[in-house]
Amino acid sequence: MKVPLNDVEEMVINIGLKEGLSILKASLTSTSALTNGLKHYLDSPVDNLKKPKSEK
Repeated sequence: MKVPLNDVEEMVINIGLKEGLSILKASLTSTSALTNGLKHYLDSPVDNLKKPKSEK
């Protein structure tokens, strides 16, 4: 993936073991597990985030 660095934002969050394992389990079957599992930690709604550019 060629994602420009200005499209990436670093965030530090704390999650518990149970929640972390649930997100890990979901990430094995879904391409959006991290986005869906961590979206309540984001300050802005997921809809307002930049959409990744699709490569052709």
